Amino acid sequence: MLSATTVKASHSLKSSIRMKNAFIILNHSLTRLQEEELRSKFGVERIVEMPQDLKRVWSDFSAWTNLTDSRVSDIVEWLDDQARTADLVVVQGEWGATFYVVDFCFYKDLIPLYASSERLYEQENLSGQRVRRTHIFKHVKFKKYLRYQEIVGGQYG
Repeated sequence: MLSATTVKASHSLKSSIRMKNAFIILNHSLTRLQEEELRSKFGVERIVEMPQDLKRVWSDFSAWTNLTDSRVSDIVEWLDDQARTADLVVVQGEWGATFYVVDFCFYKDLIPLYASSERLYEQENLSGQRVRRTHIFKHVKFKKYLRYQEIVGGQYG
């Protein structure tokens, strides 16, 4: 059995021996706990991060401009080149771009996942006029994105 590794993707994985891959499309790196869950629960052998230029694109969607195909096309092209049917794609970020990539995943028979977390909240009063709030996100588990028809048995409406 091949050992689980994290790969910085700059070359095609399609020519390598078939193993279950998880492609990471996030604004941050996975935690050790998240990597372990992908390996143990989903049988992932390779965790593949986006190249740095695509990470910059993914983390730089403006709230003030509309999403365009040209903004996410390089990411989708990279995924189309690297991923194979039934590979996992962990994707979270700007909502419109995330929807675009998740929709692509369904079209290509990839399995899109998102991380659910518990938000821990602390508040500290500072000098009577100011408040410091701290939010700590604790990973709970990965969940599959589901299509509407998967939930209602293929029936719309």
